[in-house]
Amino acid sequence: FHTKVPNRIKEMAKSAQVKIREYDVIYKLIEDLQKQILKLIDAHIDEVETGVAEVLQIFEMKGERIAGCRVKTGEIKKTDLIHLKRGEDIIADPTIKNLMQGKQEIDSVKAKSEFGVTFRTSKKNKSVPFEVGDLIVAYKIEED
Repeated sequence: FHTKVPNRIKEMAKSAQVKIREYDVIYKLIEDLQKQILKLIDAHIDEVETGVAEVLQIFEMKGERIAGCRVKTGEIKKTDLIHLKRGEDIIADPTIKNLMQGKQEIDSVKAKSEFGVTFRTSKKNKSVPFEVGDLIVAYKIEED
């Protein structure tokens, strides 16, 4: 407390990929430790929900599965991190390939709007296993 870490030590820690945290008061240290412990218990504790949409229909077009959805709360952006939830369980963490309203590709969609979404596939996962009633939850990671 109330001591500065010498630059030489900071450089050594950086090259060894060790984080050094400096505190002026002990309660900041305790708060930080509590946060780190909570992260171990619940890995999703840093996530801040930015939007939720419900899958209303499933379409097949040009060999792709499209989820017809309606945004229930917030906003969903094409670049958002997302969870695909069934009930309380996260069944996948896909990335968005396209957001469409009608035939127009869009970058974001706000509450009470309807849209279609396709997800990126990988060699391991040929398709994202969504069903009618699933939720698409957009989130961001809250920084310390």
